[in-house]
Amino acid sequence: KKSPTVDPMGPRDGTKSTFEYKLQVPNDGKYAVTATVVTVNYKQRLNLCANGDSLSEVVMDLPFTNGAWQESPAVALFLKKGPNTLRFWRDKPPQQGIAIKTFTVKPVN
Repeated sequence: KKSPTVDPMGPRDGTKSTFEYKLQVPNDGKYAVTATVVTVNYKQRLNLCANGDSLSEVVMDLPFTNGAWQESPAVALFLKKGPNTLRFWRDKPPQQGIAIKTFTVKPVN
């Protein structure tokens, strides 16, 4: 099988991809979300919101890690007690490849 002549995951197509994680939290409140990532380009970002609420949208600016695992700066989201869904997506091309190892969610005191 041959590779396509046009990159199917160019900057425009990459802005349409989303993924979600479901989680449960013990109480209503603000939670800090971080990601352990690898990036090889500057100015990479990841958008996220809680439970489909566009008003809760925050932007996680990802560090330039030069190919080594590193934790992102924390962003704060309000989560409700019980089940929640975090939706992630990327926009503002050009967005280049990133690798995500883990997400961490902790209550903000």
